[in-house]
Order: sequence, then structure tokens, then C-alpha cells
Amino acid sequence: MAGLSVDRCSSMPSPRRTGVIFFPTADRPDVYRKGHIGIGIALYAPVAFWLASVDLMGAFGVGLVCVTFVSYAPDFDVWLPLVAHRGATHTVLAAVLVSLAIAGGSVALGVQSGLIASSPGAMGTTGGFVVGVTLLGYLGHLAGDALTPMGIRPFRPVSNRRYSLDLVTASNETANTAFATVGTLALSGALVLGVDFQDGVVDVVAAI
Repeated sequence: MAGLSVDRCSSMPSPRRTGVIFFPTADRPDVYRKGHIGIGIALYAPVAFWLASVDLMGAFGVGLVCVTFVSYAPDFDVWLPLVAHRGATHTVLAAVLVSLAIAGGSVALGVQSGLIASSPGAMGTTGGFVVGVTLLGYLGHLAGDALTPMGIRPFRPVSNRRYSLDLVTASNETANTAFATVGTLALSGALVLGVDFQDGVVDVVAAI
């Protein structure tokens, strides 16, 4: 039955091995990878619009890389033999820790390369931006997994409750293609509208 399913104790199904890497519901990981990325970039679209509208295209690029990466990164758990799929990496705690780690690394790399000033303001602004967009992409992945029958337990270790809307399977190619298409269109539209908005503002200012 469709709808939110919440339980405390039922165990998740064991992942099924497919060659070297195992996946829970699909023989083609590329199918649901594109769905997760589609959800991530769709969520990023409003941010992309704002960045394009104020001509922060460098930040747009950084944000897009971060969102795209973490939109699928939680599923790297399939490479970790001691970590269950949709276990520790599919939690809000993991989202926060990974976001902080990526932000810290990005700021350190930016300062070392001279792309970011070593002032507290510049480092704080950059770090905050990276944390925000990375959290957005990571939580988008969790939301996508919550649509499937397997669901997730996002509040571990505080709560072991499983959340599932049971709407589509992870291997549903139609759904994943739809997510990828919507995400691509949303991001493209946001970018075009943001640039157009910026050009309009520039024209108005020039006219004044």
C-alpha cells in the first residue's frame, strides 16, 4: 500500500551481490544513479538561479559539483564490506559530517591555492555555502531513497525507525529517467532565467 510506512524493528533486506559490487534492487546502478542526481540538481535549481542572477558563476560551478557528487555518494557504502547498504551512510548525521568534511577540505584547498582569501569572513562564507549545498544534495539522496519500499532509517543512532513512502522501486527506470529529466530541465531553466534576470538588472541600471 502506498503511503508513509514507519516501523521500529523490521530489518532491511540483505543486499544482493552483482559481480564485485552489490546493489539491493537493481543490476544496473546507473539507472538509480541518474535518478538521485536528478533529484539533487532539481533541489539545487533555486540556488543556481540566485547565483546566476548575481553573476556568481564560479560559486555555481562549485555548488553543482558538490551537489552532483553527494547526490550519489551515500551509495558508496556498497564498496564498504563492513557497512550495510542504506545503513550508516544514509542518515542525517552522516549528511552533516560529510558536509562539514567537504566544506573544510574545500576551504583549505581554496586558501592554499589562493582562490579564497585567508580572512575569517571569506573562509566562513565559502565554508557555509559548501555546507549548505552539500547538505541539500545529501538530504535529496535520502529523500529519494525514502520513496522506495526499502526505505531508510535517517535518524540513527537516535532512532531506529524506518521511513518509506513505498511509491517506486530503486530500479524503476521510468521513475529514474523522469527524475533525471526534471532535474536537468529545472537546472537549465534556472540558469537561463538567472542570467536573463541579471541582464535585465544591468540594462535597467545602465538606463538610469
